[in-house]
Amino acid sequence: MGYEIRPVGASDFYALLQVEHDAFGGDGYSPYFLKMVPQLYPLTCFVATVDESLVGYSLGARDGHDEAIGWILTVAVMPARQGEGIGKALAERLVQAMHSLGMMTLILTVEPSNPARELYAKLGFVETKLEIDCYGPGKDRLYMERRVRA
Repeated sequence: MGYEIRPVGASDFYALLQVEHDAFGGDGYSPYFLKMVPQLYPLTCFVATVDESLVGYSLGARDGHDEAIGWILTVAVMPARQGEGIGKALAERLVQAMHSLGMMTLILTVEPSNPARELYAKLGFVETKLEIDCYGPGKDRLYMERRVRA
């Protein structure tokens, strides 16, 4: 069974909530934030669908201080669909879009034990630093960066 990648739409809200909940539990984005995603990030948010059901999404944003820097905020895939290449396809589409918008350095953070760390390394991201308690006690994050040549 194949999947399709497309830009996010306003009608994707409830499906985004479900993906976020299933992928991250209580550590994901708030409903308010997800409701705003199609309006705030129409060029840097993509969803993956299987038989018209949303199974994952990727989201990026331009840095507020340097237009050449972009942040990959998330790549989330429903647990039942992980391992099918959907996360990789979502990340690749996001990287391509951000590059086309002029973001030459992309940064992300990932939990050090998250298997997605390997995916990001395969996509050219290198580890730059570890921040202990980044999001609170015991919520360490590994920073990874990818520089795109012009």
